[in-house]
Amino acid sequence: MTLWVEDVCRIPEGFNERLLTRRSLFSVAVDHLGDRVEFVAVVANQLERTPHLVDAWRWYSLDRRGSGGPYFGTEANPLEVGRYRADDGASEAVQHLSAADACADFIYREAVWVIRRD
Repeated sequence: MTLWVEDVCRIPEGFNERLLTRRSLFSVAVDHLGDRVEFVAVVANQLERTPHLVDAWRWYSLDRRGSGGPYFGTEANPLEVGRYRADDGASEAVQHLSAADACADFIYREAVWVIRRD
């Protein structure tokens, strides 16, 4: 497995204790954002081998829900991924069959949102 995948999957571990910006943390994935299908497949594979990171990403998502952008799971739909906009609520919601797939989709959306929004 390539190092960038491990680095990206581990972003929420100790996120609040790091002095790095989200943009700098996601920068290791920049070269891999061009192929969404490949990115999601590789990340989902890594998350299937490290399922504790799925919960870490869920907490990461919950911590920043009020700020808009991608979200991962709701109480009613834990395998849902979408984008939250403060003005009109959730949009672009997709239901996934596994937690690893949902989380990988969320990580892709978050990486694109963080890297490309500036």
